[in-house]
Order: sequence, then structure tokens, then C-alpha cells
Amino acid sequence: MKARSTLFVILLVLTSCVRQYDKVPRERIIGRYVWNEDQAGALDVNDDGTYRYWMYEDTAKLENFGTWELDSVSNAVAFDNFSFLTDDLPRGVWVSELRSQNNEVQLMYADDSNTYLKKVE
Repeated sequence: MKARSTLFVILLVLTSCVRQYDKVPRERIIGRYVWNEDQAGALDVNDDGTYRYWMYEDTAKLENFGTWELDSVSNAVAFDNFSFLTDDLPRGVWVSELRSQNNEVQLMYADDSNTYLKKVE
């Protein structure tokens, strides 16, 4: 019995250390996102399953388009044909974890540096 109590306490402590974020329903994902840090670029996520990521570099407007899909089980969004536009990487699928903090929807870029796109519209 003591072993079960100890195991229960250990599991309770471990699960309380894991950050829990609310699931984000599809309708709350729709809108415009900007970086939480001083980075250029904006992402428009449309209700029809398309997106547009754009930014200005000097005076030139850079942009790319594609489709997106919500994985409600893993609480993530997959953006097909995605590019961050200023790197030398080919376009591909960007899978972003969704977070909801203080009623703000966030698309995670890098968890270790807490870099994300936040919904503004």
C-alpha cells in the first residue's frame, strides 16, 4: 500500500510539471498572426484552409501561400508548402504546436526560446 501511495505522489508531481495548454478549436485559429519578438513577417490563416505568410525585406514584399490543417489530437497545425522566406531551406511542411495563454492563441516556432506567432486579429 505504501508503494502505491508513493507511486501516486510521484505521478502527481510529474504530471504537474508538464505544461498544459487548452485545446484550440478551429474557429479560434482563423486570423492574423505576428511574431512575439522583433521579427518581420505576418501569417494570415484563412477559414477556407489556406494561409499567406508575408514580410518585407528592404522594399520588396516576400510571400508564400499554401494550405493548413488542424490536428486536434496533438493540438497542432500543419502548414503545407511553407517557407520562412529568408532562410535557404526549401518549402515544406511546418508543424506548429498550438498554445492558448491568457486568451491569446499562439503558433509555436521554438519552445526553448519561447518564440511564436501570436494572434492579433
